[in-house]
Amino acid sequence: MVKRTKNITEVAHFERANERKIYRKGATLIQVSATKGEILRLEEDGVVSHKYVVVESKDQILPDYLFFAIKHAFPPFFHKWKTGLNLQVSNIAKLEIRFDDDLEVQKQFVQEIQAILKLKKAYEEEIKAYEDIKKDMFTIFFN
Repeated sequence: MVKRTKNITEVAHFERANERKIYRKGATLIQVSATKGEILRLEEDGVVSHKYVVVESKDQILPDYLFFAIKHAFPPFFHKWKTGLNLQVSNIAKLEIRFDDDLEVQKQFVQEIQAILKLKKAYEEEIKAYEDIKKDMFTIFFN
């Protein structure tokens, strides 16, 4: 396991979204217009609003791993480089990310994080169900 810090341009291509272009599933989206630092993953092939920069991985980094690496590195970067409500597209080239260069390690990391996120979602749904029961009980007893 060898963790490296590299500039985003070494491991990915990025561009301001072109609303006439279809982007591939798995691309990372960085909101640059009227933004609070939102990072999203494109869940299916499709068009992307021009308020985003689309980041697509090169061969040495898996798309899902790149998403998590950007999401981790982005908060301090965003606070350093934002200008008002926006982030200059050209500043994305200054983003440094840490990653492991072993694709198998990347794959294992992504699988483990996705399992944790799936479990988190299940717990959140269970909590919501309990909140709904509580709300119904209050309605029954106090209305």
